[in-house]
Amino acid sequence: MLASLALLAFAASVSAITVTTPGPSSSWTNDGPQVVKWTSVSTDATNFTILLTNTNTTLVPTVNNNQQLKVIPFPLSPNAYLPHLKALVNTADGTTTVNPPANGWPAVGGGYRVNLVKSTEETSTIYAQSQPFDIVAPKVSSTSASASSTPQTQPTVPNTTPTDGTTDPNAASPSDSAAPSATGSSGALPALNLHHGLLGATLMVLGAYLA
Repeated sequence: MLASLALLAFAASVSAITVTTPGPSSSWTNDGPQVVKWTSVSTDATNFTILLTNTNTTLVPTVNNNQQLKVIPFPLSPNAYLPHLKALVNTADGTTTVNPPANGWPAVGGGYRVNLVKSTEETSTIYAQSQPFDIVAPKVSSTSASASSTPQTQPTVPNTTPTDGTTDPNAASPSDSAAPSATGSSGALPALNLHHGLLGATLMVLGAYLA
């Protein structure tokens, strides 16, 4: 029995699977699916289960045991819990996407790790473990935030209509432009008639003198 356990531990320790994401330079957000990446060799196990762990139990969510993504005590640290993120992951794929646990991603913080273990029943056989990483809040685009916070202004048109209902005395009336000028053709007629009358009188006096 002891020999079997020692052999199992040795096999796990020499596994060539290496988790490359997440890590110190590739954190997760607490919104939506997240990516796990790893490298492996042909002699590694054909599949594994991905667990999320943190020795800080205030950061790791408690998932209902009746749900598929349940929480189990971590054998190496009784105060920590491991949500099962994904089971039967194909080792040769090299990458996969994991969805949030049933109760959502844990609180923003550091010290998280993902463990690649043999199965949901054999979590003590760890093929690989990521380096510690952070779970952070998603970034908000500065462009979208600026657009949503900038009020849209509309140009204002001055109101020229008096509020008391009267007509502006300085406003032009349509009849003003259509009416003929007082000094136009009708105003010139009296001057023309007077000129003709003087000319006729002069001709009559001249005719009488010649006669």
